[in-house]
Amino acid sequence: MYFEPTRKVAERYVWSSTRGSSHSKILALVGKNKRVLDIGCATGYLGEALKKIGCEVIGIEIDEEAARIARTKIHDVIIADVESINHLPYPDGYFNVHIYGDILEHLKRPDLVLLRFRKYLSNDGKLSHLSQM
Repeated sequence: MYFEPTRKVAERYVWSSTRGSSHSKILALVGKNKRVLDIGCATGYLGEALKKIGCEVIGIEIDEEAARIARTKIHDVIIADVESINHLPYPDGYFNVHIYGDILEHLKRPDLVLLRFRKYLSNDGKLSHLSQM
């Protein structure tokens, strides 16, 4: 990844349910009963909220400690750098939604990441990117 803050992922990113927060906006945009790929899922706090409304949530996280925590909250977590992973163990078109919450702005080539994961998004799928910044 391009941006490597000094604090651990598990300490930096926490759930914010306040009205108007990026998390509450993403939750509303995704909706219920979707298959979600949460790219840069951190500790799974957003995925956990999505799971509670019937979504199947698969995360990708580079930080092993954060991924370990996320595994207790969502369906599955792939530990990988999104800029170097080339294949997911899911069929093309599997996901209804891809979430890039607070991650694209930290990548060297976000355009390539979006292109690489596009094949896993269903034809009527949606991308969600909101930043807390």
